[in-house]
Amino acid sequence: MKKLTMLVSATAAIAVIGFSTANAQVTTSEVRITNSTFRTAHTSNATANQTMQWNQFTGTGGIVKVAPGSPNAISNGTVDLSSTTNVSNTLPTTNGGTGTNSLPADQILIGNAGGTAITGLGNLTNGQLLIGDGDGIPAKTTLTAGAGISITNGAGTITIASNINANQLGITTTTDFVAGQQDYTILPPAGFTPSATSRLLVTVRDSQNNGFIGTVQDVDGTDANIHLSGTPQAGDVAGGRIIVLWQNP
Repeated sequence: MKKLTMLVSATAAIAVIGFSTANAQVTTSEVRITNSTFRTAHTSNATANQTMQWNQFTGTGGIVKVAPGSPNAISNGTVDLSSTTNVSNTLPTTNGGTGTNSLPADQILIGNAGGTAITGLGNLTNGQLLIGDGDGIPAKTTLTAGAGISITNGAGTITIASNINANQLGITTTTDFVAGQQDYTILPPAGFTPSATSRLLVTVRDSQNNGFIGTVQDVDGTDANIHLSGTPQAGDVAGGRIIVLWQNP
């Protein structure tokens, strides 16, 4: 029994994979591969050499085809995937690929709606974030500032600050009762500038439980006038006071 291993011509390459010959009859300018049932023959003409190749079967099974002129396409059973000559087309996601032959620069990558390719979301502007909607592709948007909050967007930065100052949070002053005095002019605390739209929360503390109620008569840019529902007596002075919480809108 003989084994057919390789046939090389000056202008082409021949790959023979896993074929054994049994009683093969080889004549001049002819190569035959036989088994118990089939025999194939390849014959060259008298004037030029030819290349023998095996194409993929139309039925079951298959054989590797080595194209003439590219003997290094397959080396030791491997293919150089970095070669643009030996590798073509795009590997789809169904076969473990990306579905694309190039990726966008400096962008966030995301699968498309059909899950068949990877796409870029485009470049983000200063302060932009990806905000999900629970369903589709996240939206590129910036944060929205609420009341008393400011947001400053920069290149790669987001600064969040509070615009609420002490005036808006509220400042408290306390004025003691004066025996026999029912009307009081209350000065604002230091650093607070009142106005006609200022909000005042008045609390009357009465140690004798006489049930005084304080009513704001008016507020201007300098002070507030408060009227008590009753007149404090000498016994109401100790511990009796008006507490005002000042607040601007």
